[in-house]
Amino acid sequence: MRLTWRDGIATLATAAAVVFYGLWLTDTMAPNLSTRMAALVVFILGFAGCPTAASDLYTRESRVPLWYTVAFSVVGFVALVAGVISVVFASEVMLATLVFAMVALWFAATLRRGYGGHRPARSTDNPLDAAVQGPHPTF
Repeated sequence: MRLTWRDGIATLATAAAVVFYGLWLTDTMAPNLSTRMAALVVFILGFAGCPTAASDLYTRESRVPLWYTVAFSVVGFVALVAGVISVVFASEVMLATLVFAMVALWFAATLRRGYGGHRPARSTDNPLDAAVQGPHPTF
């Protein structure tokens, strides 16, 4: 399967988060920025990359193995919890955890989509699929 423009957005968001985190960590950029604000920036960039697989959520049938779904759901949950903790408690460890989880999620999704490991079935039984595939029916 080809990578899409959504994968490009996820790549840019992830790269921006990693670069920002690295520059913040080394005090190269925004040395007076608090841990809480840095975490908020990374957290927002992480959310910017989330919609990349939204179209995959509306398919009737998915060929993604169950272990993949479970494993990366856990990684996504870890990213969410780490992001919330890093923003609320200004934890640098949780900020690092958030960045690493974001990179893991991006890498796994891009690898899966880029090498054809996921081929969603097209179904016209689902109204969301029909809306995406063609014009809306007239009533």
